Amino acid sequence: MARVKPETPVVTPTVSASSKTLADVWIVAVMVILGVGDTVLVAILFWTYNRSNPLGCSDSDNNAVGPCKYDSATSEDYPIFLNQATGTVYGIVTFPLLAIWYWQGWTAKQRAANGAGPVKRSPPTYTLILIGCMNGLGNFCAGVGQVHTGGTSQALLQLVGVPFVLVLSWIFLQQRPSLIASISALAIVGGTALSAVPHAEKDTGSLWYSNLLFFSAQIFFSAEKVYEEATFGEYSVDVLWMFLWTLWTQVVLGWAAWPVQSVPAFGGINTTEIPSLVVDGIQCTAGLPGPLDRPFCDWQNPLLFWTYCAVDYSYYAIGLYVIQTRGANLMILAAAMSLPLSQLMFCIRQIGGANTSKFLPTDAVAMVIVLVGFACYYLFSPEGRKQRLGAHVVGKVSSAETQPLLSAINTGSNDASA
Repeated sequence: MARVKPETPVVTPTVSASSKTLADVWIVAVMVILGVGDTVLVAILFWTYNRSNPLGCSDSDNNAVGPCKYDSATSEDYPIFLNQATGTVYGIVTFPLLAIWYWQGWTAKQRAANGAGPVKRSPPTYTLILIGCMNGLGNFCAGVGQVHTGGTSQALLQLVGVPFVLVLSWIFLQQRPSLIASISALAIVGGTALSAVPHAEKDTGSLWYSNLLFFSAQIFFSAEKVYEEATFGEYSVDVLWMFLWTLWTQVVLGWAAWPVQSVPAFGGINTTEIPSLVVDGIQCTAGLPGPLDRPFCDWQNPLLFWTYCAVDYSYYAIGLYVIQTRGANLMILAAAMSLPLSQLMFCIRQIGGANTSKFLPTDAVAMVIVLVGFACYYLFSPEGRKQRLGAHVVGKVSSAETQPLLSAINTGSNDASA
């Protein structure tokens, strides 16, 4: 009779509640800082790729020919190019990072084989492609809609992600939000709205269909976050592996959707101009001036592009890690906290430039409300208590998992597997 090899027990290191809380604070702080940087940089990046030559235009002999043909008030030339360019850069960068991950033995399967993690099956390919489709559609709608959606409207529309994620988590993951968690989320939403609304007079040139597109992007992003948590909970998948599939699916989908910009409401770009847009966008990213009917480019374009890539890549990757280890709800609340801080950054003239906002007392009040809302969520809600005890179940909560978790919370045990 064949000898049966005994199963290797899964080793789960014990982590104290105080250490877990400190780690959560650091993770949320990093998320907020990167979120502020991401929001500010993407706005400046779009402004930089949408400039008319301030000195007018000249011919090949450097003779002045008057104003440039390019009209920055109505142009939608480069939003999709920027989405495609950043997605391509991220996809290329992820390959060597993933190779290092495998080389060091840090993948979920390798850790499970060494008894340092749970043994789960790999996700089907269509799951990762579906996540990429949701991300790609969200980026397309946000990119096209952002051009004619005012900064205040963008801040307010991004807030719909908070209730969307909570509701979708309730429906699909059976994670019903508690009363305290709901009130805390409402405080974060309300505080951010209080910061954004008084600056509404700065919104000029907003178009209703652009606002609708930007709103649609938040639906795709919210569904993506919840589906990512469900995937992490059910399957053995690494953040970088999911990131790789998401990025390249987004890039492929972006190329397929780019001709949609030929519709006047979405940009009115002639599809035959797309190849030249790509070439001119690459030249602009290199800091080289383009044709008169394209945005003005100089050294600021590559500097902002690569800085944004570094911040945005880190923000998205850490966001996936938060979803994998702490759930979509904490991730969306941490992301929402960055919005009023971003509003404060736009009050600095060196950052906001011509779009600088005036600092108002409501901005300070809003920041306090947001911080109090998050503190209430983390310190007093049942969800926050689970986070501190390491007892949060990532993915769909089943009755078999709920009972030991409730027992751990009721007894105040630091052992999440009690």
